[in-house]
Amino acid sequence: MKKSNRKNVLMVLAIVLAAILCACGSSEKDSGGEKGENKKEVKEEKKASGPSIEEEVLFEKDGVKVSVKGVEYMGTPADSAKVTFLVENQSTENLFFTDEAEIVNQYHAGYVDYVSESGGKVPAGKQLDISMYISAEELEELGYTVNEIGEVGIKLAAWNENNEFMWDTGLLCVKTSEYGKTGEGTVEAGTEIYNEEGVRIEYLGMTEDEAGYPMAELLFENTSDKDVICDIGSDFSAEADVKTYEEAKAAMEEQIMAVPSSTPIVFSGKKRIEQVMFSYYDVEKKIDPELLNEVNISIRLTENVTGNMMETPVLAESQTVVLQIK
Repeated sequence: MKKSNRKNVLMVLAIVLAAILCACGSSEKDSGGEKGENKKEVKEEKKASGPSIEEEVLFEKDGVKVSVKGVEYMGTPADSAKVTFLVENQSTENLFFTDEAEIVNQYHAGYVDYVSESGGKVPAGKQLDISMYISAEELEELGYTVNEIGEVGIKLAAWNENNEFMWDTGLLCVKTSEYGKTGEGTVEAGTEIYNEEGVRIEYLGMTEDEAGYPMAELLFENTSDKDVICDIGSDFSAEADVKTYEEAKAAMEEQIMAVPSSTPIVFSGKKRIEQVMFSYYDVEKKIDPELLNEVNISIRLTENVTGNMMETPVLAESQTVVLQIK
């Protein structure tokens, strides 16, 4: 009888122990599953998302092929996008590539970095990654968010080892998964100050740079079939009858200079926002923005010819425009 009782007790203990072990195993399994899911969630949080771009070949010429590889987003939430292009040189020449323009949606925007210590050099039989970066801050100025990138574009020019221009790719545009859904942006309409040869310029308002110099924001829109260089400059037409060198110098010092942040090149069918800084001829003397009522600026249009900046056909001769600040 005692043996039978001992045997029964051992069986009960074995069953209880087995049940405990099963429960522990199940708990560990569930815990592992939860940990796995948590890791997955953290990983997905770190990986910023946005409109996608499919890999495709964009251009082929003389043994050179340009493709888009895709897009990556950085930050949580995404504060910038990187679009990567691949240049493959299967020709017999060593080539250099320069980027002539970067486009986001309908605007000139972004900047390019050559993923190589030698810049845009691509020896024969080699390849090169070119990264185009777009910041959320820049997109915001154009009236978009990172999730509203519908199209990106790049134009590359090829040069040989003697620095001779060979050819360019033209504007290579890539549509994202959001193409057609992004609209016109939210840049408010300004005051039209110029409209010649299919190029419109609007005055959007005033701002200032880090040093406190007043700056006018201008919107350029090119509806022509040509890529256009918009030369913005100062109008130094005499405002007084000066007779001596001292009088001429004094009058010149009171002239207001218009200094654009760059020489805007606006591609056909595209837009661009640029700033023009104002200062006196004596740059040490700053203009009080409160006293700035109007400024005369000159505008001249020429055609942008890649590889030949010395001979650019004139589309519209220099014209004086009065910019009403207030």
